[in-house]
Amino acid sequence: MADPTFDSPEADALLLEVGSNILRDREFADDYGKFRWEALSVVVRINDHAIWMNGYGYSDTGRWEARTPRSDDLKDKIRRLRAVMQKPGETAWQSCLIQLKRSDMALQIDFEYDDVDRWFDMMPRELMPQ
Repeated sequence: MADPTFDSPEADALLLEVGSNILRDREFADDYGKFRWEALSVVVRINDHAIWMNGYGYSDTGRWEARTPRSDDLKDKIRRLRAVMQKPGETAWQSCLIQLKRSDMALQIDFEYDDVDRWFDMMPRELMPQ
C-alpha cells in the first residue's frame, strides 16, 4: 500500500510485539501442562471500552486445547495497534484473528471491520492455521 494514512512502521512493530507477547504468555509456554502446541489461533473482539479474547493451541495431530492469553500488556498492544491502524474519519477494526505456526514462526493476522463475531463463534477446528 503506497502512502498509508496510518503509521505503517509503528503498525508493523506492534504486529510483531503482539505475536511475541502471545508466545511469552503463560498459556502458550512449552512447560504448561503436557500439551505441546504446533499452531495457535487467538480471536480478539474489541471496542472503545473493552477487549475479549479466546484462543486455541493445536498439536501436530490436530488435537486442540483452549488457551487464552491473559497478558494486560498484550491487550494494551492490541489496543494501540487498533488505534494506529484507524484511518481518520473511518471505523476501526472490530475483531482480528491471530494465527501462528511453530514450524516457521509465521504470523498471520486478519482484521474484520464489519462483523465483530466473524471468528468468535467458529469451532476451534475451523480456526486452525493451515
